Amino acid sequence: MDAQQPDEALMLLYGAGDTGAFEMLYHRHKGGLYRYMQRNIGSILDADELFQEVWAKVINAASGYQVSAKFTTWLYTIAHNCIIDSIRKHQHAPTALTVHAEGEESEINELASERNTDNPLINASVGQQVDRMLHFLKALPMDQREVFLLKHEAGFSVAEIAGIIGVGEETAKTRLRYGMKKLRTAMVNDEKGEA
Repeated sequence: MDAQQPDEALMLLYGAGDTGAFEMLYHRHKGGLYRYMQRNIGSILDADELFQEVWAKVINAASGYQVSAKFTTWLYTIAHNCIIDSIRKHQHAPTALTVHAEGEESEINELASERNTDNPLINASVGQQVDRMLHFLKALPMDQREVFLLKHEAGFSVAEIAGIIGVGEETAKTRLRYGMKKLRTAMVNDEKGEA
């Protein structure tokens, strides 16, 4: 099997019984999907359960899968729906965010690792910046946090985000714009000591 095959082709192969295709899909998307879910719902236990639920839904849908959108859009739509269902079921807002799963890198953490030096003062400063960013991200309303994560963690376009979360493109743009503005304001206020 060609490792360069698009996700959609791999999913079709998996639907036809090729378990190796599923393994490739899982390895391609497990880190990003897990971070997205973890940063949306906070609790590692809940993220682990929902992460498994998403992949179980992918497995159950394999035989009937048809290419109607990018595989990642379809996958993250399933994840979004699982998160919404879980929140409704537990009737509570998401709690604390954790930085990331052990061994997994995110866009935020990749920025920190790019600045990694042998200087412990610089490393400590970068770590504090990442922690501050995650703290402020946690404080965003869920709809803004979700759009931010889909854009900056998962790399989706605004149009793709709108499709994943089931809103109009302008609504997705507005949520992203307000979320970014709140994050910038929080960071500036924190630097000024006003937080």
